[in-house]
Amino acid sequence: TSAASGNVLSGNIMAGASWNSTNTALQDALTQATGQQTQNFAVPGSTTSDTLKQLNDFIGGGGSFGADTTVFLQAGGVDFLNGVDKGTIKDNLNSIVSTLGNQGVKVVLTGSPYATSITDVQNNNFNPEVDPLYKDVASANKNVALVDTMGNILQNKSLLKDALHTNEVGTAQYNADVLAALASMNSSNIGSQQIAPTVESAQLLNAAQTSAVTPTMSTAQAISAAN
Repeated sequence: TSAASGNVLSGNIMAGASWNSTNTALQDALTQATGQQTQNFAVPGSTTSDTLKQLNDFIGGGGSFGADTTVFLQAGGVDFLNGVDKGTIKDNLNSIVSTLGNQGVKVVLTGSPYATSITDVQNNNFNPEVDPLYKDVASANKNVALVDTMGNILQNKSLLKDALHTNEVGTAQYNADVLAALASMNSSNIGSQQIAPTVESAQLLNAAQTSAVTPTMSTAQAISAAN
């Protein structure tokens, strides 16, 4: 971030690449649902290396994170399209979320499907499931909840405004899934040894239902996941 040395970030922090960078709807929904300030430090086109450097520069400059902070991270898809080695991507993501975990920060991580070109995305020539490296990162870091919705959205062209980015309906769907993941995290007490959740899961699920236009996850499925 461009935050000054010694700055303390708290509340909801959006980070990573383009699905978060211009997502003012998610920023507003998070603030409304949690009652906490939401700040957006995501950068369009950023790789996991870019985001890791952003985090390290912030902490190296004396920055830190306050209590009850959650980072909403969307990263890795740009790396895939640029041919970055999966091992490098996994190492970068592990470094990001473990560094945040050491600061007592929870992470809602949006995973990407593995696609090697924009043409493959346009032609749905990819597996919509999140790449396994994200599941490995989530398993290795107890402060992480994983969002696996991007691939299904990318394959439904009615939810897109171009090859890689959501339209208003697609954005609402993505945002609902992010809120449902946060609800699941709080209900499951992920990171509870470090952080006590400040928002009830039912409140977040209600926000997810309100945000969703055509949700990937039905309300019943979201409640089941949270339980």
